[in-house]
Amino acid sequence: MDVLQMLRDKIEFIQYFYQTAARPFETIKRQIAERKGRYRNDPSGFDPELGEPPYLEEWFNAGIAINLLGQNCVCLVPNTFRDFLDGFVEEKRLEKPNLKNNWFAKYKSFFKTALCIDWNGSAVDLDFIEDISLTRNSVNHSNDMKRFYSLERKQTAEH
Repeated sequence: MDVLQMLRDKIEFIQYFYQTAARPFETIKRQIAERKGRYRNDPSGFDPELGEPPYLEEWFNAGIAINLLGQNCVCLVPNTFRDFLDGFVEEKRLEKPNLKNNWFAKYKSFFKTALCIDWNGSAVDLDFIEDISLTRNSVNHSNDMKRFYSLERKQTAEH
């Protein structure tokens, strides 16, 4: 088993999945912005005097869907990286370390001790990798659906 190729294939698939699954929502946002397709005309009952653009709810929902999809794809990345590390250790016939509570730090220490590989000396941004894992934890352990909505409203207001 080529664990590095497995890692590449899985990351490539996550990218493909995100790009493919986000496309319809990006199309909705683009069509609304460009006033094309079913968004060419104002919806029935639209009142420009209210100060909101037409199809605002559809715009927000498409943005929330893109954010939710992205967050779920980000959640797949640490699992993929951990699978890679598990496979590497298995391939080397080493005993896998106890990974409870902060598997990333434990693997970092394990590689330094067992294999004399110091990840701190690599060209990889370790803080970024750890941030992805922390983001995964935040997404998986948050029940705040309002966060998606408010994030999209903030991003839209900035544009």
